[in-house]
Amino acid sequence: MECNIVSYNCRGLPYDTIKIKSKPSISNILNNPLASIVLFQETFYTKQDLSFLNSLSPLYHGVGTDTVDDKAGLVRGHATGGVAILWRLEYDKIIDPILFNYDWIIGVE
Repeated sequence: MECNIVSYNCRGLPYDTIKIKSKPSISNILNNPLASIVLFQETFYTKQDLSFLNSLSPLYHGVGTDTVDDKAGLVRGHATGGVAILWRLEYDKIIDPILFNYDWIIGVE
């Protein structure tokens, strides 16, 4: 099975398929049939937003992490940092997320 990996610094990853259209570069990546695994940096997601990763595209599942936790109170400005990995659904059976207990790194095996 051929696997193509794309990496992109998105400087803010939208939360749903409608808002994805406002960022054509991200939309193009997620609609590219050759993009098997997509690595996103600077998602600007809080920990509470990570569940949105699985609703960005009906073609992908994903996992992510962030350094911002808004449970402690108000966050000034926008969330910063954050990484995510999305993979095409056909890879579900062979991909296992790896969490490193750090907020700035994740992986898949």
